[in-house]
Amino acid sequence: MKRNSFLLLLIIAGLIACNRKTPIQLAQDNIRGLEKKVFPDSLKSLDKKEAFHLMKAYADYSEKFKQDSLAPVYLFKAGEMAMNIQMGGQAITYLNDVISSFPTYKKTPDALFLIAFIYETMMNNKTKAKETYNQFITKYPDNALAKDARISVQNIDIPLDQLVKQFEEKNKETNPNENIMQAQKSAKK
Repeated sequence: MKRNSFLLLLIIAGLIACNRKTPIQLAQDNIRGLEKKVFPDSLKSLDKKEAFHLMKAYADYSEKFKQDSLAPVYLFKAGEMAMNIQMGGQAITYLNDVISSFPTYKKTPDALFLIAFIYETMMNNKTKAKETYNQFITKYPDNALAKDARISVQNIDIPLDQLVKQFEEKNKETNPNENIMQAQKSAKK
């Protein structure tokens, strides 16, 4: 009788222990819950407060569980989230952490490109943007974003209205059908 009671107690204790979640599981559950709040199925606008909490949860996870395979993923997402809520400086910090802490992570090149993009578009620091784009081009010359980085370096000092004008002119040159149609319209007048 005592042996059966002891076995039953041992089984119950084992079941209870199996149902406990590890700190990693709890952190992942927290992140999934926040993601559902920030990225609902509808097209509602981004809730900046919830997005901030999600950004912090991503960053905290990558800090607490550096050896976990999701650490670089969540740190990169923290950088993206910081960009989305207009926290350029914080985004650069997180993305630099991706580069320094996870140099072999598949999105490390993207992190460097995004840093340059943030300097250019959010921080309006063209000097730092050029420097970072050039660093990207040197370090990742064959990356899919290298062409975009080169174009950004070439065009960074050109005012937007002038860029639009150049694009329209180039588009006319590369689209002869449009030129023919315009000539035909002019001839009819």
